[in-house]
Amino acid sequence: MGFPDTFRIPVSDTQAYRQFGNSVVMPVMQEVARIMVPHVQALIAHERDGTPLALPLFA
Repeated sequence: MGFPDTFRIPVSDTQAYRQFGNSVVMPVMQEVARIMVPHVQALIAHERDGTPLALPLFA
């Protein structure tokens, strides 16, 4: 995961570390989104029919 070995860093090391610190590995974000989708869909469904929905703090 992450940047390929052929990736070139055209800035100073300091700037590169800042940029890498702000980066997110896309497969991780895809997995987070995959886990969230059913919960978001459940919230939308309950908002449509007006019934309250209590979600657990920890799954």
